[in-house]
Amino acid sequence: MLRFFTAFFLFTASLAAAPRQVIVISIDGIDARLLRDADSLKLKIPNIRRLFATGTSADLRGVNPSGNFAANVSLVTGLRPAEHGIKESDELDSMPARNFEAATIHGQTLWQAASAAGLKTGLVFWPASAGAGVAFNLPEYWSGKPARDVEFEPVATHAFPAGLPAMISKASPQFEKQLWDDSSAAQAAVYLLRTAKPDLLLVHMSGFEIEQHETSAGSVYAREVLESEDDLIGQILAASPQGAVTVLVSCHGFENANKVLRPKVLLQQAKVAAKIDVADGLIGVTGKSGADYLRTLIGNPKFGIAREVPMDEVRQRAPEWKAWTAAFDTQKDWVASEEAKGSAASTGSHQGVHAFWPTHPGYRSIVVFSGQGIVRGRKLGEIDLIDVAPTLAELLGVKLPQAKRKSLLPVMTH
Repeated sequence: MLRFFTAFFLFTASLAAAPRQVIVISIDGIDARLLRDADSLKLKIPNIRRLFATGTSADLRGVNPSGNFAANVSLVTGLRPAEHGIKESDELDSMPARNFEAATIHGQTLWQAASAAGLKTGLVFWPASAGAGVAFNLPEYWSGKPARDVEFEPVATHAFPAGLPAMISKASPQFEKQLWDDSSAAQAAVYLLRTAKPDLLLVHMSGFEIEQHETSAGSVYAREVLESEDDLIGQILAASPQGAVTVLVSCHGFENANKVLRPKVLLQQAKVAAKIDVADGLIGVTGKSGADYLRTLIGNPKFGIAREVPMDEVRQRAPEWKAWTAAFDTQKDWVASEEAKGSAASTGSHQGVHAFWPTHPGYRSIVVFSGQGIVRGRKLGEIDLIDVAPTLAELLGVKLPQAKRKSLLPVMTH
């Protein structure tokens, strides 16, 4: 009996240590609350459900800023945006051109660590990956303001190798078209899995988030998009090699801009002198009188202030705001505005938004690891987005020395 348990322990330990093929599917904007309500909403997402049933999952606290470029780079570096350098807003009309380039990233990426170890990597529509120097790359790239529509041509122009789009089109004749969409990402992923068999494949899909921005968080239209993306996930899973680990992740949650608070107007009307900043979803106050006044409004449904955020937390996550006297977070479906004119509080756009502070109450996304050696049905509670990169690195058998956190793989495999 002792020999049996010894052998079993050595077997499970070897599973934890052995490098695996890893497939990461990042879908922007999956709020954990939406998946918890999947049954009542009758969501048809069998592939996402299967990953959760067969894997280890967690609710995910994001980074600040929570834009997709900043967050997805944190996902592959284990660094916060202030550290890796992709920290500007990724609103489609204000994206700095340099943020499309992998060379802009400070710190080692997962694909660099994998390539240095002799592993083959594929990137599909991954933010800030142009010129990444990997075996296969179709980077997220656009010019101008595409809104919902990202043209196919800029992605293809920056592809590596240059003939990759044509190769995929031979297998999937509908691949090359005027616009890039999530079906393009899935077709590219399936092609690479079946032909190139990469050790690491990173796939990014943005359609679900775009629909929520245009309609609302978890709208009926957005849910239809998520169901379509679940079908694309199924196509990728069907092409995945036996023994691979699939990671489904979303870098931020989603809420609605149903109401707007203008704290500068609020303090002006109250005749309270204080410097106000609105950043990373927080209301930052410099000045004791302003902080004291906003504390009196916490919980008041008229103004939408939910809580005071400890300044120790703010300094840790956003050291650039260390001079604030106090910081305040908004209630669900409220957004703070920098505007200094208008009403102190008013009706918002009712569109979906995600630029909230990482510990904003209820505002969590999801991550699930499923595959060989991963414990089935285990829930880890809440983890940070920057916990994911070192975990992916250990799955691949590589290291990310600059990552701020330790791998969570041991708690997923024992």
